[in-house]
Amino acid sequence: MGNVLKKLLESPDGMEADREWIKEQAFKGIQYTDAECDVVLKLGKILWPFVPKRDSKHEAIAHVALRAPIALIANSILRITGYYEFTRMIAPSISTSSLHGLGLNAVGLYEVLCSAGKRHFDVNDASGEPLSDVSKVTTPRENKRAVFEAFFDMATVDKLCDTYGLRFHNR
Repeated sequence: MGNVLKKLLESPDGMEADREWIKEQAFKGIQYTDAECDVVLKLGKILWPFVPKRDSKHEAIAHVALRAPIALIANSILRITGYYEFTRMIAPSISTSSLHGLGLNAVGLYEVLCSAGKRHFDVNDASGEPLSDVSKVTTPRENKRAVFEAFFDMATVDKLCDTYGLRFHNR
């Protein structure tokens, strides 16, 4: 049943699936009941927006959301068998008292979300011209703010900072 759910979640047109589609995807010799199909459809509708889709050539996309279950299962097995020291941290534990938080500045935001690559965003600099190079993010200084304004409501951020007597420094 898990293979059918994965295929449904990765499908670009997965929201159009129905019971018959699910029954067709089953391995040879396996027949799903209508109740089982309904469970897969419900899970699919909930999770579908959050899973990366296969491209037009139907090739799988290398994405952490698709590989995370393997790491979670491996970690569970290692904990159960007493080999906790071999488990891997899936995501950092960030808290207000943590000294290991990841800094996010304009250059980092640009490199992750905007630099050349498939499915990245186009951002304009302070004068309205497209930012095409990471070196232009820092000069002039207003471009740092422009990168943040492309993704965040900076008026709200500034208002929130003001309530605490702080000033946002583009990081």
